[in-house]
Amino acid sequence: MKRIEDIEKMELSELETLAELSDAKLKEESAIEIENALACAMALEEEKRSRRQKKAAFCSLAAALACACVAVAVLLRPQPLEDSFTDPAQAREYVLQAFDKIGTSMDKGMRQAGKASKQLEKPAEIIQKIYR
Repeated sequence: MKRIEDIEKMELSELETLAELSDAKLKEESAIEIENALACAMALEEEKRSRRQKKAAFCSLAAALACACVAVAVLLRPQPLEDSFTDPAQAREYVLQAFDKIGTSMDKGMRQAGKASKQLEKPAEIIQKIYR
């Protein structure tokens, strides 16, 4: 940068040459700044577009998942119950067989529990003798 005294001593042609040089330098710097600003704006726009694409992909995935859930719910919907027997006498016979099977199983379980309780009486007596 020139001092004021130096500029005052310069001739008109020198001042014009200096002005032209500094004007060209300013134009060059301005062009670089404009290019940088445009590059930043383009990068920002690219980032926005990328975010929009990610959001669109996520929304598409969520919609597909929702459709799949609805399809599974429709396919796994419980079917209405139907009567197994059309003849009431046949149904009564089936129920009696089921109750008979339950009774037989209960008897067997009671017998086993009775045997086990006899075997458990001996250790119970020993434990009572220890704590008396």
